[in-house]
Amino acid sequence: MMKPLGFVIGVLLIASVAMAGGVPSYQDLCKDLKDLPGWKARQCTGMTVETPQGKMTMAMRSYSRGQQELQVSVVVGTSAAANWAPFESGVQVDTPEQFVKLTQVDGFPVGISYSKDEMGGVIIVCLKKTAGQTSAVLTVSFKGMPWSQALQWSKGFPWKSMANRLK
Repeated sequence: MMKPLGFVIGVLLIASVAMAGGVPSYQDLCKDLKDLPGWKARQCTGMTVETPQGKMTMAMRSYSRGQQELQVSVVVGTSAAANWAPFESGVQVDTPEQFVKLTQVDGFPVGISYSKDEMGGVIIVCLKKTAGQTSAVLTVSFKGMPWSQALQWSKGFPWKSMANRLK
């Protein structure tokens, strides 16, 4: 399985943008990280962190199916902007080894970073912006599958209801 603690520490270290308003509890966010048919899921975990830069809540859940893995997180608050930052500029890259692209899916901005050789990467859905800054994202790190398949699995989570709840 991917190491969620390293991901969390990285997110916390680069969190620097203060967001206005409150954030939901991680238990509330966990309700949207439902079981996926045919996948073995671990229990949803999470945390709420307050720093001088602001408050953030993250809920995380890992899924596995054979050699395929998904690490799904909902991040609300200060760290959401840091997660979205690689896609904010709109730069797109396509090489024989990898690609990075920004697209729209079901009305949401979606950033995709994919390693072609490793068949893994990350899909980040921008769920909410506050005062021009990204304040909530759904992050799907994946391994052992094409990006298009990971995108389809990510659509199994209720993007619209997540976004509506965060308004």
